[in-house]
Order: sequence, then C-alpha cells, then structure tokens
Amino acid sequence: MDAWAAVAQNLGLDFSYSDDGVPEWAASDPTTCKEVYSGGPASCSSTVADIQDWDDYVTALATNYKGKIRIYELWNEPNGSFTGTTAEMVTLRTHMYEIIRHIDPAAFTLPPSPSTSGVIGSYLDSYFAAGGPTGVDGISFHTYTATPENVVGHVSDIKQIAAKYSLASKPLWNTEGSWGTRRLTSAAQVAAVARFYLRLWSGGVSRFYWYAWDGGT
Repeated sequence: MDAWAAVAQNLGLDFSYSDDGVPEWAASDPTTCKEVYSGGPASCSSTVADIQDWDDYVTALATNYKGKIRIYELWNEPNGSFTGTTAEMVTLRTHMYEIIRHIDPAAFTLPPSPSTSGVIGSYLDSYFAAGGPTGVDGISFHTYTATPENVVGHVSDIKQIAAKYSLASKPLWNTEGSWGTRRLTSAAQVAAVARFYLRLWSGGVSRFYWYAWDGGT
C-alpha cells in the first residue's frame, strides 16, 4: 500500500481506502474465512473477536497514512461481504470513524457502500437507523445495472434516505460501478460509459469510479 499511496501522491491524485473483511486470527467466527486469492491470506466476513484489535489496526492505519490516504470508505459492499449484524457493523464503523477523525481530521470519510439492485437504499436506512455515524463527509454506493438508466432509481432512493437522516447536503459518490459481467460490443461499451456518467451527473452525483478500466468490465 505504501507503493500505491506514493504513486497517487506523485500524480496528484486522491488515494482512497476501503475496508472489506478481517484477518482470520482476529475474526469472531473463523468459519466465515476464505482465501480471496489462491495462496493468499484468508479474509473473514464476521466481525472481530476483540474490538481492541480493531482499534489498534485503525490507529496504525490512520497514523501511518495521515495526509496520504485522502478518502476512507468505511466498508466495501457490506450487504454482500459482512455476515455480522447491523449493530456489529455500526460498532466497527463508529470506532473507525472516531479514530480517523481524531488522528486525521482532514480525511474525507464515507459510510459503508452497499451494492446490488433493490437493497442500496434499504441497507443505508437500516445502517443509519442503527446508529451509523452521520458525521461522514459524503454518501457512497455501488451500481452494477443492466442499463445505465437504472442508476436514476438508485440515486433517487439514496436522496430520500439522506434527507431522512439530515444528510441531504452531503455529496453523493458512486465509488464503484459498471455494466458488470454483461457482454457488450465495443460500440455498446462506449455508449454505456457515456450514459452512466451523464445519468449520474444529471442526478447530482459528484464523483464516479468506474470498475474497472483494467479489469475486463
């Protein structure tokens, strides 16, 4: 990660960090652990067994990368990558949010970013209702849709949730999205990219990360 952060700094780009999983030794439920990459370390979808381990990790992360990590997304697609309870997610996010705010108050924080059609708004609603930190700097989400025009409904749902929790003034960021695994012709791909950006822009989304320029989608 040192190398990635250095590249971002050299190019004058914001470096973004997103959580996803806990290591096997720290997991409260080791049965949720699996290799993400063949031969690599296991990642677990449960919460941690000891919150102090989590606090120590986040403290080290924020201290080592203060001024280098510009954006912290508090979890990647929790509705599909976290098997703990919403209350456990809120505990992890609250600890992380407060530690980052204390160590690096200039960092830009985002809530967990849900994905999958039909659950983005409902997940954010349940998360904030359970006490998820509302002092975040923006609201993030992921969209993989059959057509770019489908993002309009997602954005509308998120705006309603934002207003419900007095977050309507926060910028909306789509931190991951594309046509997913659908096979499109080259011409259709070009058209889809333009339509995604235009639809999100017209809906008031201020930033969009395509996933992924070099990943086959």
